[in-house]
Amino acid sequence: MAGWQKTVGVRGSKKGEDVMVFIQQTSDDVITGTVITVIEGKKQAVSVNIVGDIRAEQLASIGAQFNIKPLRNLIKERQKADTTAEKS
Repeated sequence: MAGWQKTVGVRGSKKGEDVMVFIQQTSDDVITGTVITVIEGKKQAVSVNIVGDIRAEQLASIGAQFNIKPLRNLIKERQKADTTAEKS
């Protein structure tokens, strides 16, 4: 997906269980779009597309509210990525 960055990817303990979070952001680190996909084997697939400016803290809040661990940890993951990029 051009212009999109995968920020979180989690594979479940069972085959075919995956959660992925992609974000699109401007050069000043404003998140302008978010796509969340949840796949449960061949049974279910859910995709959520959020369009518009949103802060990582807001996504983490949504993750806490709906008990979506990868979203709850989004801020920590972004901080790790930022730290790694600074060291490079």
